Amino acid sequence: MKTSVSFLCVLFSILIITSQLRAQTNVVNANQGYQMRLEFDNRGAFGKVSYGLTNPPQDSIGLDYPIGARVEHIYGGGLWVGGLLDTSNGGTSPPVRLVTTGFKGWSSPFYEFYPGPSVADSIWTGSRIDTVSPTGWDSYWGAALPYRPVADDERHCRYRDDNASVSQHIPMHLEVIQSSYTWNDTYSAGIHIIRYKVINTGTKPIDSVYVGIFLDGDVGPISIINYWNNNSSGFRLVYRLGFINNPVNTGSTPVGVSYITLSPVIGSQRLTFQWYSGPASPGSDAARYALMSSGQILPDEYPSLSDTRFLLATGPSRIRPITDPAPDTLILAMAILSGQDILQLQTRAFRALDLYQNMVLNVEDADNSTPGGFRLDQNYPNPFNPSTSISFSLPQSGFVSLKVFSMLGQEVTTLVSKDLTAGAHQTTWDATGFPSGVYFYRLQAGSFTKTRKLVLLR
Repeated sequence: MKTSVSFLCVLFSILIITSQLRAQTNVVNANQGYQMRLEFDNRGAFGKVSYGLTNPPQDSIGLDYPIGARVEHIYGGGLWVGGLLDTSNGGTSPPVRLVTTGFKGWSSPFYEFYPGPSVADSIWTGSRIDTVSPTGWDSYWGAALPYRPVADDERHCRYRDDNASVSQHIPMHLEVIQSSYTWNDTYSAGIHIIRYKVINTGTKPIDSVYVGIFLDGDVGPISIINYWNNNSSGFRLVYRLGFINNPVNTGSTPVGVSYITLSPVIGSQRLTFQWYSGPASPGSDAARYALMSSGQILPDEYPSLSDTRFLLATGPSRIRPITDPAPDTLILAMAILSGQDILQLQTRAFRALDLYQNMVLNVEDADNSTPGGFRLDQNYPNPFNPSTSISFSLPQSGFVSLKVFSMLGQEVTTLVSKDLTAGAHQTTWDATGFPSGVYFYRLQAGSFTKTRKLVLLR
């Protein structure tokens, strides 16, 4: 695909450049990481496509692992958000299926998110060794993103789907705050964590929301002609890991995407993994939404090979607008991974979960906790086999429910369901007889609800 559509990529870019010119002046890219480096930009796109506003130069590397090996992994990828929205002025029409994409991957327009008109709408950097925020941080981010870096190299940017007039695209008035984290140590090698905070800046709720990561991954040494045609997609449910591998060309290392968390969780979550070749790419918002919400998990593509790409999506959720008395912020965290083989991808998927929980979330929990308030602690040990302890605190007496759910949202057991007194409490989950995998435990006490993730690893 990559050679055959290069002319089309340039042509499409010329056709849409007039309507997007205002936003393009602030589009910037960054190369982040240590043992593995990922290219991305402030349009919600990552990979080789982030090198330029037209077709990227052929000597670029979208994801480099091991660094210097000249093995390509990602031609392009990005965030997809789909939902049902009443687009009428009166608010009485049937909802329309809409999808906003960070990168579409086949037909124009490729990008639908863009940064704002200010020169500050760039990519902000931070490091945990820097205790003082960069100049202008507080005035730009305000309460939306307090400066508390937890990684050795982290990047933050903000973009919207209504900052530019994009042909064939109806905006949902989404604002996304994107934060990415990498660490310079052996434990964190081959792991790049990205968290998206999705905010509805419109006036109407967006229902039946599905979020996904699209990945057009070209895996293989760039010295080999048409290496991308030797690719194959696959999925590992326990790790919520979609991957693309090149089993033909020596020196190739796979690339994967693993979901870490999604909040808020509403009802039973549907997980979708679908791979397809370029010509089979969905061409309309309705078709893309149908793909995201299908709940279908395709079997591994191998032994077939192709210029493959996949969509890994989950939902549904609901995003109430910022004008609502109780607005929603939808948070999606995922990890882009590489390694020597698929087994190492799986190991790094669990490591990414551990890094996110113990490095990113623990700092936020410490900042947001209030003395005498409700609290749900991370289980210990985690990962565990076969039992783990869960502690929580209550500021007042009342009925408490503590349940465990599968990663598809199915309730698997109830740990607590009774009245408890105020104070600290602890319970144990003995998971003997349960399969290995990722689970969620949810505490409900009065109006307080908190969900955390735990990993059973045998």
